[in-house]
Amino acid sequence: MQSRKSSSKKNLFWDFRTPGGEEAGDKPAEAGQLRFANQLSGEAPVTDEHVEEGYRDLMENISRGGEARRHRPFFIYHIAAAVAGLLLMAFAGIYTYRYFATATVQTTYGQTRSLQLPDGSVVTLNANSTLRYHSFPGMRALREVELEGEAFFRVKKAGKPGNRVKFVVHTDELDVEVLGTEFNVSTRRAGTQVVLQSGSVQLSLKGPGQEVILMKPGDLVAVTGNSWRVEQKLVDPRQYAGWQHHEWVLNNAPLRELTNKIEDSFGLKVEFADTNLAGLRLHGRFPSDNLSKLMQILSASAGVQVRQEGNTLIIQ
Repeated sequence: MQSRKSSSKKNLFWDFRTPGGEEAGDKPAEAGQLRFANQLSGEAPVTDEHVEEGYRDLMENISRGGEARRHRPFFIYHIAAAVAGLLLMAFAGIYTYRYFATATVQTTYGQTRSLQLPDGSVVTLNANSTLRYHSFPGMRALREVELEGEAFFRVKKAGKPGNRVKFVVHTDELDVEVLGTEFNVSTRRAGTQVVLQSGSVQLSLKGPGQEVILMKPGDLVAVTGNSWRVEQKLVDPRQYAGWQHHEWVLNNAPLRELTNKIEDSFGLKVEFADTNLAGLRLHGRFPSDNLSKLMQILSASAGVQVRQEGNTLIIQ
């Protein structure tokens, strides 16, 4: 019965040998070599050459698999490093944008506009003016704005007592530094004029000597850009902030002062038929948002004739 099974089934046997043909038991320290022979009855036996060829193929396959496994962690590391680099660049880009991002607000001729800054301070822009400010002031040590034209500032205090965050207005001629106050800044006519209504202000001039001026409520400081001449005097601040209510308040001011405001706010050129008319003294309130009404009031109060030809006003 057993012989029939042997003649009809495969004869399987195991032969443990080292590559040189020695028995595995002769060198127990060396790794054994598995020899698997598959013989059918009547077939030629498997030779040692076949075994060694199969062994070499097996070792090559194992080697390639180990090499792939060794390279896989490096591949994963490179992917992780690339993702981390992209995230770092994205974070740096967002931070840079938020740190340097600025917003610009402009008014046209005859237009005024009020806006609230991110820190809660309120700015009213006069006509033909530009304000630039940082969109994310919380990321900076200072609250800073740049002004071209004229604006009135109501600065909100920021920070803790004893460690207040400064608010700085930059113009071509000077920097206005405050903590919390109300003041008017004008950069018309190649110079800067600051009128303090409440609180305290420090001016840092940018000209020769870089003079520092401390202002008190009611102070007016005017700096001429080309000569750096400084004028300081006491005034009624309401006269310099009336434009917020669409009126100019003049108190014994020359007509030239009013016509300068007309040119700056309406974009017109004013000509005098007689240059002596520019020195006429004016008292009263004049509308700053209605040119036709302004011309009528000026004619009646100053006893002059005013007419418009295109973009030019002629006073005679």
